[in-house]
Amino acid sequence: MRRLSEDLTRTAVETAMWCKVRLGSRVDPMGLRSIELRPSRELVTTDLIDVKVADRSLCIGIVGEVAIRRRRLLKENGWVWNGERIEDQDGRLLIFHHDLTLSDGGAADLSGGLFDSNNQPPWDTWIGYLEESDSESSGLVSWVPGSLMKNAENGIYANPERSLEWL
Repeated sequence: MRRLSEDLTRTAVETAMWCKVRLGSRVDPMGLRSIELRPSRELVTTDLIDVKVADRSLCIGIVGEVAIRRRRLLKENGWVWNGERIEDQDGRLLIFHHDLTLSDGGAADLSGGLFDSNNQPPWDTWIGYLEESDSESSGLVSWVPGSLMKNAENGIYANPERSLEWL
């Protein structure tokens, strides 16, 4: 597993906790697209002709806005990060390379709706945006709860352009 900064680790653990509370005992990916965390803009949009991808600085802002709202809501409900590690949570980190997506809907179909038609993971799972470093491309880091691992695997399998990968 890739080593995350302390701030990204905190946000990842907060995300895992949020997803655990949102899902409860259900295995329904649609429960991870809450009204409370809905972003002001999408990272990828499509129309009948074109796929439009937000630039990286905009993506950082959009994802950061979701993380700040989630942190505030968790705190209001009495949950505070106490140094827990993401490696101790039930799930896995995923990266979505939004600039590679074909937006063909295959991942949405095979993942049971975990990914949308643009291959975006649900916004409740968004952790942060990693800038390009070395040979890795930039992308949205998100959390896949253990109960949705099979959904994610199916979506990754349906994704020939490799815009979805495990971290």
